[in-house]
Order: sequence, then C-alpha cells, then structure tokens
Amino acid sequence: MDFRIQRTQRSIINAFLELRTVKPLEKITVKELSGKALIHKATFYQHFQDLYELSDMLETQAIEEIFTSIPHVNSLLENPSEGCRELFDALSGKGTLVNILFSGSRQPFLIAKLEPKIKAAVFDAHPEYRGDLEKEVLLTFLVQGCACAHATYGHADQELLVHILGKISECLAKGFF
Repeated sequence: MDFRIQRTQRSIINAFLELRTVKPLEKITVKELSGKALIHKATFYQHFQDLYELSDMLETQAIEEIFTSIPHVNSLLENPSEGCRELFDALSGKGTLVNILFSGSRQPFLIAKLEPKIKAAVFDAHPEYRGDLEKEVLLTFLVQGCACAHATYGHADQELLVHILGKISECLAKGFF
C-alpha cells in the first residue's frame, strides 16, 4: 500500500479515536473528523463509506487482537477458571481501546463479535460440543460474564476480580460437568 494512503488512513483512525474518547459515534460528523485529521471530506469517503464502516473495521481489528491474545481459548470449557482469567487478561490488555470503541451504543458489539469467534474456535477444536446446549450456554455465560464484568468492574482490583470470576466459573463447571 502506498505510504500516502497509509498515512491518511492512520490520520483518519487517530482522529476518530480522539473524537470517540469524548463523543458517542452518533455525535461525530465526517466534517468534524476530517477537520481533526486535516483532510478533505472527499478524502474520507475515498477510504470509508461512512463512520460506521470505520468503527466496524476498528472494532473487528480489536476483537481479532483480543482473540489472538487468549493463549488457550479452549480452556474456557476445559478449565473455566483459567479460561476466564485468560479472557479477562486479553480484554484488559486492550482495555483503553475496548473502552473507546465499545462505549455507548457500540457496547453490545463487543459481545456480538467476540462470542461467535470464541465459540467457533472451541467448536472447531471440539466438534462434539457443537449443538450441545449445555456447553453452548456455558460458553455464552462465561464469555458474556467476563466481558460484562470487565466493562463494569474493569477499574477494580484486577486480581480480585479475576479470582471472583474464577470462583463463579468453577461453580458453574461443577454444575455442568
């Protein structure tokens, strides 16, 4: 990719993230973003259809980074306590970016994008779990529980929070397995 294109896209992304730290996506305009990125509005539209496409691209990249930083994604079912720790750590590793991109009306997209990715990986490794309602519900509960706990209590003592999530996960796993 041409250096000028990369520089322009980086400028757009940086301006977008700056604006998202102080405004919900719905309140940002292409004109405002273009001014902050020091580009013309038409230049923005050469790269992105609209602000939602830009937001979706950045969210998808963040989800991919979170997912790839989970060392043992299968451990959510094999060792739920450790799996929750790894998932929480992955979310915490991208905490600032997650908080910016998935704030306000975009909050549901964190789980909507992360959960299917994790389930697909677990079910690819363990096809026998696919269609097993117990395993699917447990995965949903663990992924959504970790993500919501991170969003709500991410500012709290991380070790204590991970310990609490581990205890909850152990109790759930005992009931299921």
